[in-house]
Amino acid sequence: MTIQEMLSLSSNTNTDMNSSNHEVSNYSAESRMQAASFQVHIPVMMQPVLDALKVRECGFYIDGTFGAGGHTRAMLQHGAVVLALDRDQEAIDRAAVVEKDYPHTFFIKHTSFANIDKVWGNKGAPMKVDGILLDLGFSSNQIEDADRGFAFSKNGNLDMRFDFSQELSARTWINTASAQELADVFEKYGQEKHASIIAKEIVKQRKSGEITTTFALVDIIAKYNEFDGKHAATRIFQAIRIHVNDEFTHIRKALIEARKILKQHGRLAVLTFHSLEDKIVKDFFANEVSFLQLPSTKEIEHNARARSAKLRWMIKTSQ
Repeated sequence: MTIQEMLSLSSNTNTDMNSSNHEVSNYSAESRMQAASFQVHIPVMMQPVLDALKVRECGFYIDGTFGAGGHTRAMLQHGAVVLALDRDQEAIDRAAVVEKDYPHTFFIKHTSFANIDKVWGNKGAPMKVDGILLDLGFSSNQIEDADRGFAFSKNGNLDMRFDFSQELSARTWINTASAQELADVFEKYGQEKHASIIAKEIVKQRKSGEITTTFALVDIIAKYNEFDGKHAATRIFQAIRIHVNDEFTHIRKALIEARKILKQHGRLAVLTFHSLEDKIVKDFFANEVSFLQLPSTKEIEHNARARSAKLRWMIKTSQ
């Protein structure tokens, strides 16, 4: 069975896509393409990733988060066949250029990497994957577009969804969750020491009107958080993003399913950017032949996003 045949078996695989499209209408295809044109993203730890995956000509690889396409392009340039996945429609839009450049060796699906085994196709097929990359960071393109709501330094819609077809956005959650639920998420996913008092202030403020923008939320947070080497809103925004996109559930499932479809001695590489997601990966790799690499000083100087990055990879040595 060829990769084309395997992918055609699952051409409608979008099991995490919610057909309810409540807020999508405000973000047109034209707007998505404008956002997709930012092209400011610099892939983190490019060569270490290629080395970790041992990318080779005619090998089969999966990039679980296509993003701006940097890692995928590098694999394709090495002669590999690459299946890319992404929850973000903007990333799918950007992939059109790569599809044109590599029509026979590049394939992409709009779905979460949690569905990696379903997208790969028939589990009974003899073909396994040589290597899989899961980049758990989010793209600079997402940050640069104020209306995505990821950046506390830009005023825009309080959204934060990776996938616009899902119903729950940051705006919906912030304006409907109880003070206790808000505090629990801020503490669990943001390790925010002022979680409870900030949550209560959010509930108080929204009685006067819905909280709709990133700056409106930042103003509330800034009352209780001071700059301590990080922006006052860093931890809260991180927590909201993780919760709204159910990131940790997707990561845990992706790790399990990715390992299943790796061939013997195949490699799974994961780029993490904060301690909570890194612990999930570290724990999963605990009983595997695994390795850790940090970015070089030179890369950090060139690309600030690499500062908090960790590259962990494993080699599958048992079923």
